[in-house]
Amino acid sequence: MTTTGQDVSWTSPTSVDPAASVYAVDYTITKVEVDVTWNGIPFNNLDVTSQVPSDLASASLEVPGPAPVSAVNQPIVVPPPPDAPAIQATLSVGLNAGGFGFAGATNVTLGSLSIDLGGIFGTQTVFLTSVRLVGQLTIHGAWFDLGHALAGSAGVPTFAGSGPLTSGSPLTLELTNAAASRPTLFVVGLSQIDVPFEGGIMVPSLNVILNVATDATGSFALPAAWPAGIPAGTSIYMQCWVLNPTGTAVDGASNGLRAVAQ
Repeated sequence: MTTTGQDVSWTSPTSVDPAASVYAVDYTITKVEVDVTWNGIPFNNLDVTSQVPSDLASASLEVPGPAPVSAVNQPIVVPPPPDAPAIQATLSVGLNAGGFGFAGATNVTLGSLSIDLGGIFGTQTVFLTSVRLVGQLTIHGAWFDLGHALAGSAGVPTFAGSGPLTSGSPLTLELTNAAASRPTLFVVGLSQIDVPFEGGIMVPSLNVILNVATDATGSFALPAAWPAGIPAGTSIYMQCWVLNPTGTAVDGASNGLRAVAQ
């Protein structure tokens, strides 16, 4: 993106599924170049990337979906206080309603900057006439709520996941709003089957079934790590089936959950 003081924006040429319940967002500002004038003499393509605050230069975060979502919407000031600002703008990064990534800068103001012009000129205070920002933005739909929850005696159980779904990365699976202190079947599958089962819909194929239990609040949280070796784009499907105290009948089922490897 290049600005001479006007608002600028960029939209990705490709889209992701706008229905994700959680998006993994990574962005990096790889280069900031400026054009300046000093005593009426133009100097172009000067690299000032090192003056971008580190907390704004890059970020990796999770953003709740579905689209549209805003991952970043905050002021950017270069150089940071207490120095007088040479570049001020509001940086925005996110996903529009159609699933296309966007980045933009609004309320742009260009000022003066002390910079090494090189050669015989040395360090001088110059006036900025143009700023070019180069970066990378990656947004993936990581977690998808597939619906099909079945109400139980305590209400409708809700199942959610968080974590970037990259090899070895930590993740958390959390069930809430289920009956308290109940045996629960945690079903994991490699495909989505959506077949009738015990008055509800079994979302995942039955590749793995684990025995877990809700606590006194009708919840559980399972810390884990995303397995190594799962190719990017692979979907894993999960669902929780809550049982009665003796484990002989169903007392509610969560929504199905789809996790997409990154």
